[in-house]
Amino acid sequence: MAKLKIVALPAGDAPESVRKEWVGLVLPFTDIVDESSEVITEKCIKKLGFVVPAWDAIAILKQKSLAAAIWWESNHLIVPPILVFEKDVCEILPG
Repeated sequence: MAKLKIVALPAGDAPESVRKEWVGLVLPFTDIVDESSEVITEKCIKKLGFVVPAWDAIAILKQKSLAAAIWWESNHLIVPPILVFEKDVCEILPG
């Protein structure tokens, strides 16, 4: 599975302290959202970015910050179980 590194603070409705914990993490991604993509989540996605399996991402986040992972587990019903990180906060890793 392809991987990316979060290199800047992602946007979103989580508190900034929670969003900061994503920075530096390496996450798997399964797809890219572009102008021709349609991704259905709780909110309409209007951004270009990378589709990451939510529960894999939260498990990785938990290794860095248990508090941030608990925030996600407690405050978001993630359906479908994906997160989308904007292209401008990610770096695709080789391999």
